[in-house]
Amino acid sequence: RAGWLHAALGSMAQGSDTGSCPGWPFFAGVGAYCIAQDAIGCCMPCAFAVLRGGIGFVDGGDGGLGEITPHRKLFEIPHDGAGTFCMDTLTWCCCGACAGTQEY
Repeated sequence: RAGWLHAALGSMAQGSDTGSCPGWPFFAGVGAYCIAQDAIGCCMPCAFAVLRGGIGFVDGGDGGLGEITPHRKLFEIPHDGAGTFCMDTLTWCCCGACAGTQEY
C-alpha cells in the first residue's frame, strides 16, 4: 500500500494497529477526503494525480512531496511528464475505484 496516511500523520500513526481503535488512520483519511471534496470539488482528480505521480515535471524535482512518496516513484513506474499527469487525472476521473484500489 502507498502509506500516505501514515506518512502524513507521522508519529501519531505509529502503533495504530494496536490500541482501542486500530483503524483510526483510515477514518481520519475518510474525514480528510470529505473535507477536501467540499473544499476543492472537481479538482480532486488532479490532487489524486499528484499523489499518484508527483509534480516533478513542474518543479524539476524528483516528484516527492515531502514525507509523502508518490505511487509511481514508490513502485518505480515510469513518469513521462505532463502527459502522464493528464493520464493519471483521467484515470481518477473515469475510474476512481480502479485507481484507488491500485493505490491501496
